[in-house]
Amino acid sequence: MRNIPPVGTLLLLAALLIAPPARAETGDPWEGRVYDRLVSEEWFDVRFGEGKIGFSTTSVEEGKEGYRIKGRAVIRLQVLGETQDLSFAQTFHLDKKRQVLGFISLQNAGPQRMRTVGRLDGTRLTLTIGSAAGENDLAQTVPVGIQFLETISFTMGSQLREGFDRTVPVYVTSLRAVEPIRVVVKGRERLTIDGATIDTYRTETTMRGFVTDMWITPDGRTVRERESSIGVVTQRTSRDKALAFADNGIPVTSLITYSLVKPDRKLTRPDRIKRLSILVDGLGTPRDIPRDERQLVGTPLWREVGGKRVMTLPVTLVAKGPERILPLGELREFAPDLVKQTPEIQSEHPEIVSLSRSLTKDALDGWGAALAINRWVNENIKKELVDSFTALDVLRVKKGECQAHTNLFAALARAAGIPTRVTGGLVYSTQADGFLYHAWPEVFVGEWVAMDPTLGESVADATHLKLFDGGLAETIKLIGFVGRIGIRIDEP
Repeated sequence: MRNIPPVGTLLLLAALLIAPPARAETGDPWEGRVYDRLVSEEWFDVRFGEGKIGFSTTSVEEGKEGYRIKGRAVIRLQVLGETQDLSFAQTFHLDKKRQVLGFISLQNAGPQRMRTVGRLDGTRLTLTIGSAAGENDLAQTVPVGIQFLETISFTMGSQLREGFDRTVPVYVTSLRAVEPIRVVVKGRERLTIDGATIDTYRTETTMRGFVTDMWITPDGRTVRERESSIGVVTQRTSRDKALAFADNGIPVTSLITYSLVKPDRKLTRPDRIKRLSILVDGLGTPRDIPRDERQLVGTPLWREVGGKRVMTLPVTLVAKGPERILPLGELREFAPDLVKQTPEIQSEHPEIVSLSRSLTKDALDGWGAALAINRWVNENIKKELVDSFTALDVLRVKKGECQAHTNLFAALARAAGIPTRVTGGLVYSTQADGFLYHAWPEVFVGEWVAMDPTLGESVADATHLKLFDGGLAETIKLIGFVGRIGIRIDEP
């Protein structure tokens, strides 16, 4: 049975939690600002099912120039019998109109660390991202009136009224992604939390079909959140209760099981399946599933269910190796953007470049180089449920889940001049008897080929259902599938 470490389990969970924003470090562009009045300080329990998986805290301070929102969140899970903490800290600076000026975001997973400083000037967001490989500068154009996912309850809280219904663009700092979010006030509601009665607006936010219920006070303080798709509840509590853990958290396998997509029947020896026809339910539109040479999408099938039209999408998956292979030196020009370095894929770092040259020195063509890299990553990176932020982190710790394997493969392949894109979706696991969220790379060696260094497959088998490809920001597309997508086996 193959054991599949799932894609970015902790990082994706943290993004979905809408973790409240904390302590600024040296290098804070707003270090000289004075915030001399504490507006509020809140502590929260984060629970999944019956178990506690973490806590978060947030505070709002006011000064003559505006506001500062600080906070941190810690997610604690049991991974292979050991406790693993993933922590986040963010500081947001806002003007007097509660518009974000910029932020500092810190992410830690064990010894690994990533720090992002963002500065917003009109519609231009400039990012400085620091990791094991040093700093990278990026610039993004964002829509006019952009909100930030982590501060939206504070910035919009004073505007909430019964009947409020607005769709606004939001920026998700942990994924560097811009998405529309719909905010609807469902009514007024009084909550009793720790013996205190609180007047709130019960608000529903929807992003890519992912629904979060939020209870927000008239002054913009969130006191409770409930994520409908993954069953995570965040609720205000005391500081002592938030910091207390009765045990070492729940097993990460509980979260994995929750996101498992069970088909109507089991598959045997998925690694040997060369062609698989499936029926995919729960999609919004036929465009939700990418189409390419190995993923053939048929005509949508419609039926009436409970008075609504429901779509089923036929998809045929093919395990397809390259028929056209080009020399290694000719590949770069076909997709120059996909040999470039990114903050997560440091293909220009000396350690990456040196290893890539060593692995591909005897390769006669692009496919031979890709095979050598795929083999090395599979044999030298342990398959463990450990999240990593960058390819260099993975190379140094020599372990990680599928996203780690994919990022390192992509960095080594791009360093060799092979255009490589990161792909995410679902793959069948015999251990779980269903489809798990997974990541794998695709390389251009004369044509595009899907590989899987995590599973040791030179050509990805036909149970790999691609849901997105691209950089970190594209990961947000998974939010639209978790808890909604269904798969039926049509023809093995």
